[in-house]
Amino acid sequence: KGIVETARFYESHAESQKDYIAWKHRMLKPFSTEDTGSYIKTLPDGRECNLITMRTYFHKIFFEFREMFYGGEKRHLPESFADDIDALALAVWYMDDGSNNGYKFTLASAFSDEDINTIINVLESKFGIQSTKNSDDRSVTIISIINGDAFFKLIKPHLHSSMNYKVPVKLRFAEYDENHWISPNEFDLKEYSESTEEGKQEIVNQLIKYYYTVGFPYSKITAAKRRRKLKFLIESD
Repeated sequence: KGIVETARFYESHAESQKDYIAWKHRMLKPFSTEDTGSYIKTLPDGRECNLITMRTYFHKIFFEFREMFYGGEKRHLPESFADDIDALALAVWYMDDGSNNGYKFTLASAFSDEDINTIINVLESKFGIQSTKNSDDRSVTIISIINGDAFFKLIKPHLHSSMNYKVPVKLRFAEYDENHWISPNEFDLKEYSESTEEGKQEIVNQLIKYYYTVGFPYSKITAAKRRRKLKFLIESD
């Protein structure tokens, strides 16, 4: 019998993303090992970071995947990329290597310029997602998403809840409709003043849901601070 070449998949994330690692561990059953693991990594500045890991057993299927991307001299896109890429794959790519700074949504990639151009073309031709490429100081190509709303509408059903912080604030609560919020024009100060503390908090929550949906002008403060600030502004009128 000939030798069967095998490989395995391994990944680690910070402890704060342990639920995401557990999700991947479940998704790759029955190939994943019995449980996730952890280890302490010392960072270049001397700090220690607890990483949560998951891995699969060695199997020929992972060798085939490895060859699709790493066969030859350098990493490359598989020829079937345009056919294989789907919303779930884009969602996992974004959860792993994407970022949201409140203004720009990006995907990091270490592929060649030619492959980056292919990715950009496929994103637009297959999904209608427009993007551009930029390089950062780590020699990693950053794919910047232009029409972010369309991108997140495509991937949001597949995003793990622990990665919700990577979703734009105005889209996190897109499932709310107008029956679940109060707009500022509908706010009734008299009704608020006559409400119990519990009722006041519910009105504040409904106002918050409105702003979550249409967008906050001050998006970088915490949700708790937003509620306190909104409640203060109402009661100081």
